[in-house]
Amino acid sequence: DNRPPNPALRWPEGKTPTKKPKPYMYNLAVDRKRRRLGLATALVQQAENECRHKWRCAHIHLKARQGDSAAFRLYQSLGYDVVDEEVDPDSHEQLLLWMKKDLVAPVEHVPSEKKLCT
Repeated sequence: DNRPPNPALRWPEGKTPTKKPKPYMYNLAVDRKRRRLGLATALVQQAENECRHKWRCAHIHLKARQGDSAAFRLYQSLGYDVVDEEVDPDSHEQLLLWMKKDLVAPVEHVPSEKKLCT
């Protein structure tokens, strides 16, 4: 089976949401020996498909380290935009970029009250 494993998805900060939550993709990594083969793109697209079709989400979020130019370029090429910046709460030094992508709606129309997230 050549499909990538299900990517790491969770709600921001691991909290059980009281409002409709925002899906957050995190800890996406590809082994150095397997880079430049399209695996990261496949993982991101799988996460987007899960959000779009299974969770019926309109957006997906992620954080990228400002110094990781390869990851930043990948996310930008896939349609992610920087919507905020923050300091890493652990190191208080590394700047993180909060990125968001608007997902194309699923083919079938889903009433807003049936959506699992924003």
